[in-house]
Amino acid sequence: MNKSIKAIVFDFGGVIELFTGGSAPAIISDFLNVPKSEFLKEYFKHNHLCNAGNMSWKDVILKTVSFFDDTEETRNKVLLLIEESDAKKKINLELLDVIVKLRQSGLKVAIFSNAKSNDLREKLDAHKMDELFDEIIISEEIGFQKPHKEAFDVLFEKLNVEPQEVIFIDDSPKSLEKAEEIGYHPVLFKNNEQLMDDLKNLGILI
Repeated sequence: MNKSIKAIVFDFGGVIELFTGGSAPAIISDFLNVPKSEFLKEYFKHNHLCNAGNMSWKDVILKTVSFFDDTEETRNKVLLLIEESDAKKKINLELLDVIVKLRQSGLKVAIFSNAKSNDLREKLDAHKMDELFDEIIISEEIGFQKPHKEAFDVLFEKLNVEPQEVIFIDDSPKSLEKAEEIGYHPVLFKNNEQLMDDLKNLGILI
């Protein structure tokens, strides 16, 4: 085991909670016939209003969609697509087993999410996941969002670790884009098998 690593931190949506039918932005950008990169570029102009503000995530999506198509018909279809995407989400139970083993090995484990606080807290409570983690850091509760250094500073302080002692796993390249500047070890999540390989390469044996 790599003794220099003291904490492994996980994003929630897209890592612990899987989008089995595809992520909402990907589904909506396909529906709009807009490249996903262009849709996300517009989305990231507004997502702070949800992650560290008072706007709902659906309203942020609709605000993004309106840049490309502001008709009521499109708005209603997008709301339906969001509902369908939400219905296909599932908890990554295999990864939860890994998280338990990581914590038993002496590593600290945490959730670090840009999700809405009430939504995430309700899901964690419903699945009794709170007790699996040493810390749960949510952007709306701390006033800063990933990938900004201020958000990571809160994470490191709560875990009582240095940046270089942390592995952070996220499914969004955007959330990891300042890893080198901040100093933590980034892992871009694609699936469980790839994650296990990446952790092994970082000296984490499970």
